[in-house]
Amino acid sequence: MTSLDATRDRGGDDVAAREAARALAVARSRASEAGERFADLYVWIFSTALITVWILSFARETFTGRTCSAGACAVQDHPAYAALAVVCLGLGALLLALGAAGPVSAERATARWLLTTTADRAVLLRGPFGAAVTGGAFGGVVVGLLAAMAAQGGGLEPAPLAAGAALGAVVGALVPLALLPAQTARPWGRAPGTLPAGVLGGVGLALLSWVLLGGAGLPESPALTADRVVAAAWVAAGVLALVLVAGLALTLRTAGRLAELSDAQLARGREVVDAVADSALMLDASALTGLQRRRADQRRGRHPSRPLHGRGGFAFLVADARQVRRRWRSVAVTFLAVPFVLVAGEGFGYGAAILAATAVVAWAGRQAGAGLRTWLGSRGLRRSVRSAPWTVTLALTAAPTLACALVAVPAVLLVDGPWWGGVHLAVAGLAATMRAADPPPVELGAVISTPAGALPTGLIFSVLHGPDLALLLGLALVLVGDPYVVVTALAALGRQVVKER
Repeated sequence: MTSLDATRDRGGDDVAAREAARALAVARSRASEAGERFADLYVWIFSTALITVWILSFARETFTGRTCSAGACAVQDHPAYAALAVVCLGLGALLLALGAAGPVSAERATARWLLTTTADRAVLLRGPFGAAVTGGAFGGVVVGLLAAMAAQGGGLEPAPLAAGAALGAVVGALVPLALLPAQTARPWGRAPGTLPAGVLGGVGLALLSWVLLGGAGLPESPALTADRVVAAAWVAAGVLALVLVAGLALTLRTAGRLAELSDAQLARGREVVDAVADSALMLDASALTGLQRRRADQRRGRHPSRPLHGRGGFAFLVADARQVRRRWRSVAVTFLAVPFVLVAGEGFGYGAAILAATAVVAWAGRQAGAGLRTWLGSRGLRRSVRSAPWTVTLALTAAPTLACALVAVPAVLLVDGPWWGGVHLAVAGLAATMRAADPPPVELGAVISTPAGALPTGLIFSVLHGPDLALLLGLALVLVGDPYVVVTALAALGRQVVKER
């Protein structure tokens, strides 16, 4: 056993770790001026507050149900079940996000220069772990507020909101503590919390869909009388006490768990954090998409190279179907977004539901049409195939067309829209998928001032390249509302088909 291993077995040098962390904090403080630190803090606070207000405002409109164009005010008829669905979905999303980020990760510089020394690793990782606990608590506050508003039918009574925020903050802070033992037990493989997050998300999505579709068979939600409010408060206090006891028990072993984290376990979370940060900063999902592809390849294992079955376009149809089958999770998740289209219609009316359905359809076409986008985006690939290009293009449109139709038609029908509206959105989704195969414009365009700094409009247009066509056609459906609007979608699709590439 080396001296380094022996030192780690003893827990490391905690004095050196504290001095190193203090010196690093001082160096970072000196590297930036006070004005820069204030600007960064202002941007973080403003962005977080703005996004939170958007989420809460959207949720309140939905729970209030001022339009009730979808589901006949189903959310307002079953507030208790709606609140339970919100809790399951929110907690599942929190588990998934924190599990993907570690929940503990270390920056590359810290991992390279500090964690390789004999300093106590638990002391060096207190900061990242504290950040994870703070992020979990803030996410729990948002989930608690959403659940409290859902239980009140969109009401803003201060007592339920305060109770929901307090309980959510404690539960959210407890999530990283609960995920930490799982992170120390697995260096690679699936992120910790994936299975419980999937179970909670599935239960919440099923319950939300059941409520939105009328809630047939569900017992009637009890009325909020004074006695029941008091009883609910006592139950919440008991749950909060149990959660605090569990959190205290997990906190007592935090230092030992942090010291046991290996470089591989920390690197997994760091990759996710870096990919998300780079994608958000550059408004380009390439970093995040590349990471997802590498993770999928690690889980998938090896597949032997297989020859094409058949000839011409049929061979490409079979090969594309095989590829869609291998990545079926990324395609199936788009179908699970249909209930949120009903949520948009519940709170904001038919127009918002159609636009939300359009975005989901464009997403479904993009996920299922990876083969089509690759074919249309590579001139060299088209030249190397001896078959007629139009036959291959026609074959590769089968998967995205089917995916767009399976999302668009049920979504439109469930918000009391016409059947031809679903056809219109399906054609629009296919046209958007073909447009996404073209390289986005690289011009920066006009620069607008935002609280986060100067933002070139060209970056926004490059992100929306492809879905923008579907959203325009969806807006046409909302504004016109006549069957002949399908002609515009067919014209847009025809334009993409005959475009010179």
